[in-house]
Amino acid sequence: MNKKRIFLFISFLIFLAVFYVNLIFSNTIYNGAYFIKNYFLFYASLVVIILDLFILLKADKIKYKFIINDIIFIFLFTCLILTVNLNYLLIFLLLNFLVFYFSLDLIKNNSKIIFFTILIVAFIESLIGLLQNYGFDFTDLAYFYKIVGTYTTPTLFVACITHALPVGLVLYYLNKNENTKNIILFLIGLILLAVLLSGIRAAWLAAFVGIGFFFLLKDLNLIKIWLSKRYIKIFTLIAGLVLTVFLIVTLYQIRPASANARLLIWRISLNMIKDHPIIGIGLGNFAVKYMNYQAEFFKNPANMDKWANVAGNVNHAHNEFLQIFVETGILGFLLFLALLFFIYRDSLTLIISNKLNKEDYLLLLGSISSISIILVLSFFGFFLYFPYLTIFFITYLAISAGIIKKYRKALIEFHIPKPVHLTFLLILSALFLYTTPKMYREFKARKVWQEALMFALYKQPQLAIKKYNQIYDTFKDNGEFLFMLGATYVSIDSCQKGIKLLEQSKLNYNNPKIYIALGTGYQKLGKFRLAIKNYRIAGYMMPQQLYPHYLLAKLYHKIRDKERAKSEAKIIINKPIKIDSPAARQIKAEMQILFLKLQNKDR
Repeated sequence: MNKKRIFLFISFLIFLAVFYVNLIFSNTIYNGAYFIKNYFLFYASLVVIILDLFILLKADKIKYKFIINDIIFIFLFTCLILTVNLNYLLIFLLLNFLVFYFSLDLIKNNSKIIFFTILIVAFIESLIGLLQNYGFDFTDLAYFYKIVGTYTTPTLFVACITHALPVGLVLYYLNKNENTKNIILFLIGLILLAVLLSGIRAAWLAAFVGIGFFFLLKDLNLIKIWLSKRYIKIFTLIAGLVLTVFLIVTLYQIRPASANARLLIWRISLNMIKDHPIIGIGLGNFAVKYMNYQAEFFKNPANMDKWANVAGNVNHAHNEFLQIFVETGILGFLLFLALLFFIYRDSLTLIISNKLNKEDYLLLLGSISSISIILVLSFFGFFLYFPYLTIFFITYLAISAGIIKKYRKALIEFHIPKPVHLTFLLILSALFLYTTPKMYREFKARKVWQEALMFALYKQPQLAIKKYNQIYDTFKDNGEFLFMLGATYVSIDSCQKGIKLLEQSKLNYNNPKIYIALGTGYQKLGKFRLAIKNYRIAGYMMPQQLYPHYLLAKLYHKIRDKERAKSEAKIIINKPIKIDSPAARQIKAEMQILFLKLQNKDR
């Protein structure tokens, strides 16, 4: 095996390591389907830096060619890093995205290897999902949905696989061996089947857009002939608009409640933008701020009547464009749009020009088609919200930019001496290595967190608190952890401790359950006015829920405020049950008895 083949093989293993994080999951740590992927992505980033160091050791100096896309990319990620609030993992992952983006430019002839790796990952994920769909779930992750792969929701599952459809088409047309082409077609079919069975409408639309975009641009001569006459252009434009509207209306009608829930989220998100238009609320802060805005929104009775039945406990905007605007303001949003504009402009200009060789033509076409799929998914979901999925988006951007640089004059071109480049990578490596023990401690602590949660769920709060306190120093800035510990203290009547922790948790975590726990704590301490205030906030945050009104009715009855007790009981009696359960029916029955009892006393 010659040196070139060895290098390509090593590159393949490294790229496989980077993309393989999407197939990692764990049931032994708290929130293991999410955080285990982040941990592995962090360690995979070290592998990428080592590859860069290996390349630089063999080169005297590195020549850099920067096009406008590269410059905007640097500015965008600098903006994102500056808006992160005390999240060291996210900062390091953003730095890794910058390194990874430019690493792909260092390693020549890598695009086919990366495409092949992405197709393998999407195939394995699809196969896991299909097995789940037919009752074989070895992951134990498909609790609430039939098909989730190594994730927790079908939305994330399809986000991992749908973008690989154009990748498969590129590899199909690049290969000449019929057996290989048939295997690739089988893999594409399997991925497409998984997308269809997921039930995610946005993924169906994204697959349609991505595959349609690929074939539309693949046969440009046919398109030019077809559009050579003016009336055909007009007909095509009208037909395209009609088809788009038809698809949107049809997809809306399949699950209108879900669509209306997104419309509510987008409407409230606009209120957040109005309050923080320039620099936003900070990267990662949407989940912290949103529910407070939703509570304010539902203080208006007109909003309550119209939107209450579709409100939920929201952590993301279900639209990446909107979320970027909310979190980074107009600056970050315009940089993101500029990045997309220039990558599409330059890619489409090159594709239409017929200057590309066949391989570059297909790779660029596949990359831009996959980006289109990601953008459609991002318009209705939260693809870029998760770092281990963002790596796909970064990859397609880097491949597109790398091909554009071959055929377009660079905006900036310069050499970096090897010592300078090595120094930068060594400093970055040192930072990653310094953080590695912290990451490992956090990983171990999450195992204890999972044990503590199990004790709390099985009504053993003392044991849960003992476990929580073992890892308090590791998670003392984690709002979700502080909420769980505080709520457990309240459950054993250590209310002062519990309330202090719950108030701290609100700084970087938000959930209606915090206010329920605070209300319970204040009620046990006899501070009824504060208890009522917190129960009301929980009720406004989740207006379709019965429980906050149930607690209010019971508290008003306890303090002998009959009119308010009757009012809350009546709200529960008249409120429809969103998700039927024995607990919901029991609450309704209990409030019916209470209402009649109080009404009879008035006579």
